Amino acid sequence: MHAVGQFQAPSSGPAECPTGKRAGGRRRSRGRSLEANARRLELKLADFGVEGEVVEILPGPVITMYEFKPAPGIKISKIAGALR
Repeated sequence: MHAVGQFQAPSSGPAECPTGKRAGGRRRSRGRSLEANARRLELKLADFGVEGEVVEILPGPVITMYEFKPAPGIKISKIAGALR
């Protein structure tokens, strides 16, 4: 156990990434990839007559959730039918 007075608190500034610029580049390319997937989803649904747009992308550790806002007048049954 350490004696009192030997502990040094971490700085309160932003954490430094040990991998440097590579991590930021990966995040940017992942963001572009997610945006491309969202556009692909919109186009594929449009092929089935379901117009709308992806309004939010929520990446997770295992899956990514795309929040889709259908155009006015599009019923949920039409979206569900397109997914079958």
